[in-house]
Amino acid sequence: MSPSTPSIALTPVAPMSGISRSVVFGDSDDVELRNPGDGAALRFVVDGTAAEPLDAGAALHLRLRPDAVHIVRFDADRHLRRNRVKLSLLDLPLRPDQLLDLVPPQLRERADRLRG
Repeated sequence: MSPSTPSIALTPVAPMSGISRSVVFGDSDDVELRNPGDGAALRFVVDGTAAEPLDAGAALHLRLRPDAVHIVRFDADRHLRRNRVKLSLLDLPLRPDQLLDLVPPQLRERADRLRG
C-alpha cells in the first residue's frame, strides 16, 4: 500500500479468526473495534505505539486524521521497487533463474559479496 494513499490499514497481530492479512478502509470510513466482553482486556497498537488496554465491552473508534504524521522518505523510488518485486511474485510459477531477475541488482551484488 502506498504511503500516499489516504486510508486506514488494520492488521491483525495474532490472527486467531483466520484473517491474516491487512484490511484496508477508505479515508471516510468509520471503524469501530469492540471488545466482546468476556472479562479480559485487549491490547492493541496504533501507529506503532502501544495504547491503553481495551476493557471488556469497550469500543475503539478509528478514523483517518489527515496530516497527522509526516512520512520521511530517503529514497522516493524504493517503495515502487519493493512493490514491483512483491507483485511480480504473484505471477508464479517461475523458474529459479526468473525469480533471481526480480531481485534488484544492488541486492544481488550485496548477496554475492557476502557469499564470497
